[in-house]
Amino acid sequence: MEKENLKIITAVFFTLVAVVGMPVHAKPFSNSFSGATSASEEANTSGDLTPGSISQSRSKGSFGTALQSGRSDLIDWDQFTFCDSGAGPFAGVELVYHSSSIVASYDKRGDQLYAVMSASPVSTLCVNLANSVSSVFEIHYDVIGGTGRFEGATGQYSIEGTATVVQNGHSGFTGISSGDITLIK
Repeated sequence: MEKENLKIITAVFFTLVAVVGMPVHAKPFSNSFSGATSASEEANTSGDLTPGSISQSRSKGSFGTALQSGRSDLIDWDQFTFCDSGAGPFAGVELVYHSSSIVASYDKRGDQLYAVMSASPVSTLCVNLANSVSSVFEIHYDVIGGTGRFEGATGQYSIEGTATVVQNGHSGFTGISSGDITLIK
């Protein structure tokens, strides 16, 4: 029985190599980004009365320069805990993301990388209660493919950064991303 299973696994591997052309390989991924976000009812995936957000950012890192478009939504404010927003313990309110997705379009080749928020670990936003305009965020993503060199890509990465409200419903943000992405070449 074990010998038969080994034959099946070997056959599947060689079929995948033949179809894809080459084996897959993981590549460390990191970048820095900055951009802006605006409140949008279109991005409200939680069904509450609070709009989600649509973001645009520029990033530079492992795969080159990209324009990133994202959508995010938080779970309602009545489900918060306290967090350290940089101003000390209990100086912030931690909210949990309900959903988040990103499409990164790379300049030179036009290839796109797609990612959606991971189920675990929990992705959070810590709002500073001392000034009510700054926040710290951490979102975890699963890579779900893309176009061009990212077709069939898989992996995971996290983003972390800070955001500052500049006008009601609009924020500027900066941060870094890091993780591993497996490309099929």
